[in-house]
Amino acid sequence: MLASAALGAFASGARIVHVLVLGLWMGAVGLYWLVQGRVGDVVESAHVADLLLRDLLSRIDLAALVAGPLLLVTLIMGWAPIQVPIRNRAAGIVIATLLAGISGRWLAPRRAELIAALGRRMEDADASSPLLVEIVQLAQIDLGLTTAHGLVAALLVVAAMRASQPRRRFGIEL
Repeated sequence: MLASAALGAFASGARIVHVLVLGLWMGAVGLYWLVQGRVGDVVESAHVADLLLRDLLSRIDLAALVAGPLLLVTLIMGWAPIQVPIRNRAAGIVIATLLAGISGRWLAPRRAELIAALGRRMEDADASSPLLVEIVQLAQIDLGLTTAHGLVAALLVVAAMRASQPRRRFGIEL
């Protein structure tokens, strides 16, 4: 009886940590979206704005790479004891973590290389420069990946909240 209560408390704690980490992930991506939309109004240099956004995004991507494995562990520890299916949610965590990894470990370094190869500040470069065009394209892809892993995190929060509630198998539930 005591072991069962301890296991239940441990599983409950794992579910709380799981939802908190997902909420932080989702909130960080939301913050990025807010900053990304306004940084051009506050910072006069496109080059400095890009540096700020890349720094913020690299921190979010790194946090997501740490959060992914933690979320998988808390998913298993929190929901397996109450016998809730977790396969789809585990797949969502893996997908979101992979998207963050692609963004932070492949696209961000490539953009940094291209900006260094540009040899000047972005606003001083010719708008038709192939390097600048590729930098802008990579930034758009990066924004899409960030949006995708933020949306997956939001869906996982909803799924976690729904899975935490006991379900009635029959009868009318009010």
